[in-house]
Amino acid sequence: MSLPSLGQTSQDITSDHEVLPTAEEPITGDPEVNNEWSQDPSLEEPITGDPQIDDDWSDDVFQDLVGDLSEWSADVLQALNTVNVKFNDDSFQTPAHVVPDMSDDVTEASDRLAEDTVASQLSQQRDNEKTIMEINSCCYEIGDQLGKGGFGTVYAATCLEDDRQVAVKFASNEYAKYARIDGYSRLIPLEVALHMYANQGPRVPQIVELLDWKDEDDHYIMVLEQPVPCQPLYEFLPSYTSTMDEKLARIIMGEVAFAAQICCQRGVLHRDIKPENLLINPDTLEVKLVDFGCGDFLTSAGYTSFAGTKKYCPPEYDMYGVYHGEPATVWSLGILLFLILFWKFPSRRDLRMISENIWENDGLSQECCDFIRCCLQRNPRKRIELEKIGLHDWFNDEE
Repeated sequence: MSLPSLGQTSQDITSDHEVLPTAEEPITGDPEVNNEWSQDPSLEEPITGDPQIDDDWSDDVFQDLVGDLSEWSADVLQALNTVNVKFNDDSFQTPAHVVPDMSDDVTEASDRLAEDTVASQLSQQRDNEKTIMEINSCCYEIGDQLGKGGFGTVYAATCLEDDRQVAVKFASNEYAKYARIDGYSRLIPLEVALHMYANQGPRVPQIVELLDWKDEDDHYIMVLEQPVPCQPLYEFLPSYTSTMDEKLARIIMGEVAFAAQICCQRGVLHRDIKPENLLINPDTLEVKLVDFGCGDFLTSAGYTSFAGTKKYCPPEYDMYGVYHGEPATVWSLGILLFLILFWKFPSRRDLRMISENIWENDGLSQECCDFIRCCLQRNPRKRIELEKIGLHDWFNDEE
């Protein structure tokens, strides 16, 4: 199996929704990114404050960290100069800057207040009658709640015009970051902007599609595709009573890695790739990456605050308080694969043996073990490059 080719040229895409803008000219310039990001209070052990130093990890492997990890950024930023995107009639260009409307430390109660108000209202309405909501020019019948997190609540919905099944996400904007888009008359939610960038160019089935969105006084709404059938990956995994078959894991990881590559190519860093944010078709094993609530624009300068789930946090952040987008993404992919295969996170002993290139597992092929070692090197400079993952022998094994 090999990953889908990344050597595609960007093409225009269209949408029937007026709220999504159009780029009449290629996106130019570098996104100016504010890297201070509040933590998601719903995540397991969200990281706040100063990073914790682990003295058991060697310091000398990071001596050449600064400056060497950002070489990949030149290709990414150069690629952005050639991207065309057509959503509708307004100019959509690189964000001039991201404007934070919140402090970096947000409590769980305050973060969910506005979102819970919307969810409560919807629940009360559904108890009495069918909930019909107009979002811009389309009407939707709101159904059952699909999920809830620190950044929003998601409901199943049906578009009354064409009976299309969609997902509608309601997110509080009280503490949300907003981005300024050149040619756009007002700030838009950063999560919406990231969806726009991730969906620009040729359609990528591995990334959930933003269909429509609307910004209200105390919350914003996103209408997203809802593939049928599908289920979160974390619900799919328990169907395997022991370790998952390596061939199935390879198919799933190929889909996820491709989605991560495309996001970075388009200037988007997801930052929270995990089973909860992956939808899978149980019949075809097709995977979609969802929920960009922890994301940010990709920057070559690196990040000094972490957003996401602690168990996927790269070790360089714990040690030095800085990480770069693509090496951190590779680390998270390695953690994800380990979790898929063994139903547990790697132990400290596992990680030490992996970093020393002596970790093996009798139940896995040598190619799979090597791929795990390539992703989970504690020195980020020694990890496999994100864009080269599809060239690894594990993804090209014909068995």
